[in-house]
Amino acid sequence: WRDAALLVEDESVQQLGGNAAGYLYHSFAQLPVLIVSASVRRARLKRRFGYAIELEIQTLTFEDRLQYWQSNLPADMDHEELAQHGGTEEEITLALASAGMAAELRSAEFPNREELTRALQSQRNEALAELAQRIPPFYARENLIVPPAINEKLNDIAARYRQRGDVYRSWKFGGEATSGKGVNALFVGPPGTGKTMAANILAGELGLELYRVDLSRVVNKYIGETEKNLSRIFEAAKQASALLFFDEADALFGKRTDVKDSHDRYANQETSHLLQLVEDYEGISILASNYETNMDEAFRRRLHQIVRFDWLDYHDRLKLWKSLFPAQAPIGEDVDFEYLAEKIRDFPPAFVKNIVISAAFYARRFGTPIDMRQIFRAIKREFEKEGKFFYPEQFSQYYELASSV
Repeated sequence: WRDAALLVEDESVQQLGGNAAGYLYHSFAQLPVLIVSASVRRARLKRRFGYAIELEIQTLTFEDRLQYWQSNLPADMDHEELAQHGGTEEEITLALASAGMAAELRSAEFPNREELTRALQSQRNEALAELAQRIPPFYARENLIVPPAINEKLNDIAARYRQRGDVYRSWKFGGEATSGKGVNALFVGPPGTGKTMAANILAGELGLELYRVDLSRVVNKYIGETEKNLSRIFEAAKQASALLFFDEADALFGKRTDVKDSHDRYANQETSHLLQLVEDYEGISILASNYETNMDEAFRRRLHQIVRFDWLDYHDRLKLWKSLFPAQAPIGEDVDFEYLAEKIRDFPPAFVKNIVISAAFYARRFGTPIDMRQIFRAIKREFEKEGKFFYPEQFSQYYELASSV
């Protein structure tokens, strides 16, 4: 032991719980060796060991990362975009080596943007994966059937993220402020109207990892634990250059209440802590809520964009129905898209998608094309799932097709 040193990962010890962690640190303090405690935040070592020398290791600044990329890549590469992704020197070095191997496989001298971004993300997303669900970017803009105004707002969010280097650093609009340089938005609307898909599309277009925050793993009944969980999420997201998507965020970002007891006071502290984290985060954070009225006014003032997803009009519904049938699908000659777009209203796109897929399975089961009979079989089942009545006067002659099942 006399010639040894002990490296302690503080976060791993803290996961054991208060009493166990305290006992372990007490045991460490009795050892006649050098103890090095590594932590992503201040670990209060003096309280645990009585004496400690604190050494704060600074992360690379934007200018540091920019200089590194400029010295290792050709001049025609977008160095500023790569520098915005963050990363430690070790992570960037490993990413450059990994992307270099990918470039060699296609006989290229230097890696391209996609190879570099993918390699950098692979180095840095492990910590965040323990706290949130990674959603691969598998949607394209044409998959999102929404009014033009929503697409324009999504373009605004993407442009703000891409151009923040010019506005804040080159044009000095950020001044000396160290926060408020990220992008945040609220996606609000009924379930199934495309909020998650829109976040997925943005992540794919910007070359970011999309992580959906699982609120059940964040909120904790013990005082102070929710703030710790949130801090860990944003710290890991900062290292991973992730787009954070808080689904059903009104559970955490709801209105603060009048303080009537200690529970209200701590709930308000959690909200204030979250406000600060959102404002400090330099990436993209998207809050999704079914009800805009639940949103705290302090959050609303700090939002850069509010995107309201709602029911589609007739023309968008018609476009949606036609887009959901692949070219390879055997579509019946009697399928009346205009009739379906007119009659199936006040339902989210996810409802229509379920109908189309169910109709395809009915067609496969009964050995027919995907015709109006199979579509109305599926419509009737979806109505039953939603607890809605399927009336003859709603669907005239097609009611008999579904009722004969």
